[in-house]
Amino acid sequence: MIQDKLTTINIQSFTCSPTFRIPRKNRMTKINTQLRKDFTPKQAERGGSFDAPPIPFIPEESSLADMETHELTLLIDPNGVGTTKNNTYKLKAKVFQSGSTEDLLFWLDELETIFRNKPCTQADSKFDIVQLLTSGDARTYWRGMANAEKSRKDPNDLAGVKTIGATDASYKATMNLWLKHHLPRDAEKLQKTYLRNHIRKPEKLSIKVANLRLTAINAMLKYMIAPDNSIPLILTDDELSDIVYRFVKNPWRVKMRDMGKRVTSYANRDELVEYFEQLEVNDNIAETARATASNSKATKEKASPSKKSSGRDKRQDKGSHNGSDYGAKRPKFETRFCKLCDKYGGKSDTHNTDVCKKYKPDGTRMSTFGRQQSSHQTEELFATIAKMEKKLTKMSAKSKKTRKRRKYDSDSSDEDSD
Repeated sequence: MIQDKLTTINIQSFTCSPTFRIPRKNRMTKINTQLRKDFTPKQAERGGSFDAPPIPFIPEESSLADMETHELTLLIDPNGVGTTKNNTYKLKAKVFQSGSTEDLLFWLDELETIFRNKPCTQADSKFDIVQLLTSGDARTYWRGMANAEKSRKDPNDLAGVKTIGATDASYKATMNLWLKHHLPRDAEKLQKTYLRNHIRKPEKLSIKVANLRLTAINAMLKYMIAPDNSIPLILTDDELSDIVYRFVKNPWRVKMRDMGKRVTSYANRDELVEYFEQLEVNDNIAETARATASNSKATKEKASPSKKSSGRDKRQDKGSHNGSDYGAKRPKFETRFCKLCDKYGGKSDTHNTDVCKKYKPDGTRMSTFGRQQSSHQTEELFATIAKMEKKLTKMSAKSKKTRKRRKYDSDSSDEDSD
């Protein structure tokens, strides 16, 4: 994966730690496209009902690629001495008309880059650039809100004649109103609740990419407007570490607890993610080993059939009537025909002529055909029947004696009682 340059986020006078560095937009655009292609929103969300967040973990369809552009010349180093050709670059800035919340915040992040590198030190230029980089309803709302804010009476003018005009305060108030029109209500609260309680890492998504996505969403919080028109702070590194711990699969958390580790055992989120990356590599190695063993077993079984199937094939080969040697493969479909049975009478399709047991080659009937038992077998059968008859006779006689004895005993007992 290409290693892009990282940008540090500055919020007011607060400088975030290095863990808050976010990938450049071209890298995140590629990641978002791949996430949309490989995963569905349900795979990255826990069950249960919750309010839809402004920015889901699996990105929505983006319209950034379809937006019109305006080419602007910006300074690479706005604080550089003088402006030379080596200190400028061209940017094809997006023109926002409509799109998802994430598209809007990407556009707003690009707008802040333009203000910083143009550079725009006057409020008038900021108003003009926003109007230049919007179209359709977005431009109409911006123009109306900007005129309303700039036309407000200046509270410092005792005569009540002057208006506020284009100032940093009027620009900020206009942008807050414009964002509130486009963002969902309580966007900051919905987004933070969603990240803390309702996301999980999809099974096939690497922990590194999941962490990058979490970082990018967190960075966009600074563009959401709180109910009191203040800029909400992004989540701290400790809060993001807790989110990472909760959105990985449970076996990883169990292994972590078995080692006596907890989230606070790691100095920062980067170390926690690195530990989960090690577990991910171990799982991938184990999965590869299982797949290799399974494929090897299947190949071995295919090369050497089982004993059961081998014995069945041998029995089929042994009973074949095509005159082939023992063990030779029997044809799947075999045509049998006996000329003798066809000519002299009999079933001609059950055997071949050379194995016919009903007729001799000259057409005479074989003396053994139809005989069910040999003379020796017949003698044994009669002897067995005779033994059984003799045994039945003895059992019958014994039964009669027992009944007579019982009757005699009964008569004797009656005489004694008299």
